[in-house]
Amino acid sequence: MDIRLNQLTLDNFKGCRHFELAPMGANCTVRGDNATGKTTLYDGLTWLLFGKDSQGRKEFDIKPLNADGEVADHAAITSVEAVLDCEGEEITLKRTYAEKWTTKRGKSEAEFDGHESEYFVDEVPVKKNAFDAAVGNLVDESTFRLLTNVTYFPETMKPED
Repeated sequence: MDIRLNQLTLDNFKGCRHFELAPMGANCTVRGDNATGKTTLYDGLTWLLFGKDSQGRKEFDIKPLNADGEVADHAAITSVEAVLDCEGEEITLKRTYAEKWTTKRGKSEAEFDGHESEYFVDEVPVKKNAFDAAVGNLVDESTFRLLTNVTYFPETMKPED
């Protein structure tokens, strides 16, 4: 399947408050000095599609951190959205991640109660399994990583594969 990236938008993802990349299906090159966000873009795309970073880890800091390494804004909603051209059909995928705060009965202050994720396909809210199925219909993770990550084959892929 021919899949092209029309637009990638990151909000409150790692070091990016807001970033948009709009290659509109064309080839593009992302360049910059070390620690300027190149890997963050790829992390955003792989987190959106597979819930993992560019190294394949599920556990990594996706929320922006302050200088002390603490979450910069507990109210911020982390989101990544991609508009893809799949064989001439446009598909929009979006994943959000936010802290859940609740005020328990008898308490005056809200307490952290975990995180919530939301998933959208073409701007319609869907359950995680429906989102994963939509992504799986486009490409499987191993094939995606093999085609988009030059180190996947020599460093990560199992010899039997």
